[in-house]
Amino acid sequence: MGKKATFLVATGGVYDAGTAMASFNHVEPYLRSVFFFLGVTDPKFVLAGGASVLMSGQADRATFLKPHVEAIRSQFVAA
Repeated sequence: MGKKATFLVATGGVYDAGTAMASFNHVEPYLRSVFFFLGVTDPKFVLAGGASVLMSGQADRATFLKPHVEAIRSQFVAA
C-alpha cells in the first residue's frame, strides 16, 4: 500500500468536476478503483479534456496543449 501513480488522460469532451458533463466521467473512477485494488492509494490525474476541438479545427495544437503541458510539468518537478 501507499503507492503513487499519475494518470495523463485526454478526452474529446470536458468532464471536469462542476461541469454539466461531470457525471459522464467514467475513466477516473474506474482507474481509481482498479489501481486501488493494486495498492495505488495516491493517484493524481492530469486531464486534457476537450481534445475534439483539434479534430474539428476550432483550435490549433500548440494553443490547446500549452496549459496541459504546464500541468504535466508541475506534477514532475525535480526534487
